[in-house]
Amino acid sequence: MRPLYITGLGLVSPLGSDVDEFWERLAFGSEQPVDLGFPDEQIANSRFYLSENSTDESQLNSESQAFTFAMRAVRDALADAKLDLKKQRVALVLGTGAGDIELFERHNFSAGTDDTPNAYSLAARLGQHFGFNGPVVTVSTACSASAAAFSIASELLEDGNVEAAIVCGVESVSRTTLATFNRLQALDPSHCRPFEESRAGTVLGDGAAALVLRMSAPEGSERAYARLSGIGLACDAHHPTAPRPDGTQIAAAARGALAQAGIDPEAITLIVPHGTGTRANDEAEYAMLRKLFGDRLPMIPMFPLKSKIGHTSGGAGAFSTLTLALMLHHQQVPPGSGGALDSSFDLCIPNMSLPVKAGYGLVNAYAFGGNHVSLVLEAGL
Repeated sequence: MRPLYITGLGLVSPLGSDVDEFWERLAFGSEQPVDLGFPDEQIANSRFYLSENSTDESQLNSESQAFTFAMRAVRDALADAKLDLKKQRVALVLGTGAGDIELFERHNFSAGTDDTPNAYSLAARLGQHFGFNGPVVTVSTACSASAAAFSIASELLEDGNVEAAIVCGVESVSRTTLATFNRLQALDPSHCRPFEESRAGTVLGDGAAALVLRMSAPEGSERAYARLSGIGLACDAHHPTAPRPDGTQIAAAARGALAQAGIDPEAITLIVPHGTGTRANDEAEYAMLRKLFGDRLPMIPMFPLKSKIGHTSGGAGAFSTLTLALMLHHQQVPPGSGGALDSSFDLCIPNMSLPVKAGYGLVNAYAFGGNHVSLVLEAGL
């Protein structure tokens, strides 16, 4: 593939709703999850990393929190990239796990509602809200959804259908999702601590991250945070919720991304792992990274983003890609959470901000059903 320039960013996150604020706060600690206090016995653990909520009750009555998050992230990314939807043909590719599940849950958990809402109408409503004149697409492959969305966006750009494409990943609080992870016994009772000795599962988070992709290099006052150079997808179908322990198929996704970028593993100098904090994920991902990078792995700085904002499910791939783009743009790695690593993992997770000279970085995103994605980014020119 031809490298795609990332020329605009926007987000709503537990660390703020401004890209500069998000980057600054990554270096100075992590947000702590809050207990949502659901009374249901089936949702024993309802700890959640919450994004700031600037909507009022009247807006929430007519729109979902997911819509509000995505609307704000897309709006800011469009402005950052200086795109004009009235003059330029732009696509929107939305990745989400549960979509507008809030509207669906509101229907089921309250009386007097006649029409069951569509949980996956979010992208269409965003398209109408902004007036997108290119394709509007929804991708829902669980926790890899917004990473997989980059593949569709790249095809639309390669085919010449659009001048730019926005990939947006979004997730909001969902009792359904919390209940599912509780039944899987996959939630940590404290906070999200990927690759740490004390980890006991993941902790969910919400928010939205949006990135603008273009084929052409930026001009004038425009800028490129980084370039998307390779995309790899794989599906192992090993288990409904767990990856193959040996990491074979997640390695296939990473090798596919490297091949498309035209580079060897030796070129990778930064990693944003999937790193959920569950035993199964962290062990399989470490096995893959060790095979891919060998003895060099302990020298490659790695930033487990979920230790800062939790696991944003279908939005996780977009959040990780946005974060790696900022790392390449600033040539710096934020500190990890600072907890003691599992002694079986030989990894480089800095405990303070680390200046780097990085050319290429790797993002991993994995999902239920074995839907795995890896992306290769390179520093922008």
